[in-house]
Amino acid sequence: MPTCGRVTHFNETSRNLYWRYTAKVRPPSLRDLLLMALKRSLLPGVQVTRGYAWNEIVLATRSPDARSQIRSLLELLSRSVTIEDDADCSHALGVHTLFNPDVEDTSGAKTYIGEVASDAKYAGDVWSAGHLADLMADFVDSHPLYSQASRITCPPSSNDGFNTSGLAYRLAQRVANLLGLPFVSMSGSQREARKNKRRTNDCSDVMGTLEVTDHLAGDTVLVVDDLYGHGCTINEATRALRVSRCKRVLALSGSKDASGCQGLPPHIDKWPNWVPAESRKPAGDLPFE
Repeated sequence: MPTCGRVTHFNETSRNLYWRYTAKVRPPSLRDLLLMALKRSLLPGVQVTRGYAWNEIVLATRSPDARSQIRSLLELLSRSVTIEDDADCSHALGVHTLFNPDVEDTSGAKTYIGEVASDAKYAGDVWSAGHLADLMADFVDSHPLYSQASRITCPPSSNDGFNTSGLAYRLAQRVANLLGLPFVSMSGSQREARKNKRRTNDCSDVMGTLEVTDHLAGDTVLVVDDLYGHGCTINEATRALRVSRCKRVLALSGSKDASGCQGLPPHIDKWPNWVPAESRKPAGDLPFE
């Protein structure tokens, strides 16, 4: 099961043109993954080390340009979900639904990004799909590692095995157009939709089913998907891309539910330490710390 979390908050100290950031990570098991992702993403003049506390990452620089880059990236990571899976770096724009773990409540409260993703996927809302793609393109453009992507793809539809239909395809096409990147075709066998298997983390139906025919040696490929469940589809797409010898695989999903994270039962969608819906800002304040 993947580990999922984010940068919960960070602070800056400075002295004699030397800037130091201390970022807090939750859960702490995600710290080393985020540390490596930050090292890959930031300018060479930035020092990235473990902090004294079990959930801290320390970033330091003397470069004003690097200082601005650090702050922007930490703000981005504090809004999004970081996911540990088979890709070199994997994120979702935000949490899908928030629940109160202390109350026997199964309704929950969708976040802003959860509403947008659900309306796009299940209601077929055209505006929501376009807006979700725009938010994804903004994320890629703002992230120094993701902005290095040279191609874009998406998992094929479970209905026909081709990525020429479905929300993931429309998202990937729009993001590719917005960023001016070529689209990589991926195919696979017809299979049952993963949404019908929310209560299980068995990925055997997806393993070994996807294929990329293009030669991708040296490319950094971005995999775009709508909703992230247990990571079965993203992991299989990553395997297929690596068979095609791409240099690096980056993954970006619309939203992530809590099921499948940190060993939670597959049917549970309750992020720890719930934040009431009324405390959320409508423009994307998506907390779950």
